[in-house]
Amino acid sequence: MVYDKEILNLNKLTNQKKGGKYLLGMLQNLYCSCQSEFSAFLLFNYQSLTLKNKELTKILDNFSKQHLENSKQLGSLILKENGLPFYLNSQHSPLTAFWLQFDTDINKVLQIDINFLTRLIDNYSIYITKIKKEKVLKTLINLKNISINNLNILKEFNANKKL
Repeated sequence: MVYDKEILNLNKLTNQKKGGKYLLGMLQNLYCSCQSEFSAFLLFNYQSLTLKNKELTKILDNFSKQHLENSKQLGSLILKENGLPFYLNSQHSPLTAFWLQFDTDINKVLQIDINFLTRLIDNYSIYITKIKKEKVLKTLINLKNISINNLNILKEFNANKKL
């Protein structure tokens, strides 16, 4: 699975010097990888267009907009750290949509999205423990909290869904 491969690559990064390429690698993975803000935008945007449940599509459309804005914030951080945001992960693998799980069954979509956000939050948690720059850390904590809030909204919707 791509997610597991990226975590293994993150472990390789942890042995490098803190800052510089190490920090840029973490930011790049959060910006664009299979479990990134840009991937969240793609996933939620697609689902908001294709699902029939109006309440859920409204929620996912809002998520899509939030995660696109989060992606922009990460891109700005990368630029401030003298990097360039690419649509590649830190190992220079291009983002592809083949791994995105598309479905029209609302139960499956909710499980896909809950799993996706859980992994994105896990990535933030790992990276937050390794970052020393205060401004970067504050931004990542804020972005993680947005994902936690979105996860809680999905879990609540899932628990109370009326299909």
